[in-house]
Amino acid sequence: MDRDARETKESGKRIWTWLFNPFHFIAGTKALTAGLIVLLLSGAGAWAIAGHFDGVLDFHVGFQGDWWLPFAEILIDWVVLSVCLWIVARVFIRQPFRAVDLFGTQALARFPTLGMLLPFFFPPVKQATVAISMGMSPNSPIAFLVLAISVFWVFGMLIWMVWLMYQAFSVSCNAKGGRGIALFAAALLTAEVLSKIAIMSIMPPT
Repeated sequence: MDRDARETKESGKRIWTWLFNPFHFIAGTKALTAGLIVLLLSGAGAWAIAGHFDGVLDFHVGFQGDWWLPFAEILIDWVVLSVCLWIVARVFIRQPFRAVDLFGTQALARFPTLGMLLPFFFPPVKQATVAISMGMSPNSPIAFLVLAISVFWVFGMLIWMVWLMYQAFSVSCNAKGGRGIALFAAALLTAEVLSKIAIMSIMPPT
């Protein structure tokens, strides 16, 4: 393999790692700073499209609440999951790790939420979403198709986000193999329930 081919291969591997496991390159306060920016941008984007991250694994569009609610929701999602992962790491892994690495990488792992928001800035998708939220059908087969594609896109972003969350946990807490996956899954499901309870407690009365 010549030098150019090796460099191209290494560049491809580096890009792949940045997309699917960037936590080998960034952690600690840098990850926390970048992650907080991601959370703020996600909250602002959700507010702009009347979207809600109403659970660690949930994203819905169509309910317009107070301006601060999307920001509070995504912060709750991040903190609740990070705390659950911190607890299982302390109890079951018992190896030294830094809380700033865990919390920082979990915040950064949510950057696919920006991708979730993107389709709903396009008027046809937004109009079809509003129609469904009001109990009506999209006004044309094309609008329905566009909305269906957007739903699959959002689901893909969600899978990417969960993968990044696991990688962040694995790297930060040295939680690998089947045991690491099981601990992550248990913490994720617990956090999903707790985050929904916390968010429901701050929802304004209807």
